[in-house]
Amino acid sequence: MQTQSTRRGQEILFARLSQNSFAFLAQVIGQDKQQGTTFDTKSGISISANLREAFQSVPLLQSTYNKAVILVDTATLLVPEEEFHEEDIDLMFAHALSGHEHETKKYITLPGLHAVVVFSIAKDIITILSDHFSNYQLLPLCHPVWQHD
Repeated sequence: MQTQSTRRGQEILFARLSQNSFAFLAQVIGQDKQQGTTFDTKSGISISANLREAFQSVPLLQSTYNKAVILVDTATLLVPEEEFHEEDIDLMFAHALSGHEHETKKYITLPGLHAVVVFSIAKDIITILSDHFSNYQLLPLCHPVWQHD
């Protein structure tokens, strides 16, 4: 699928962030050119500290990308479309899942499933991503599975 933000010839970075490792894949849209790498996180330090270290030490992350798609392994809450109200996401999430009170809540719609996915992400991670990418999209890790026909 091509959109204005992912035109042929532009470089896009796909990243998967999880507790034990990160995976990165750089691709030029419309070409078979791909390059990937992984980064094993260090236990005892936060995911955001590991992400900062990855940006300093992983050569693939030294390039500039037109867009980044970040898949995050995080807590998710599926809400039926008819019951979703954006102004209630913090309250809904807190009632369903504890321990994420200080994290930012994001959401994405799943039209084919008539649902909305609410997920949380640490504010530090958003800051780090904003520092490195002018155009990025955050998605819960299972999003590609939910979107698959």
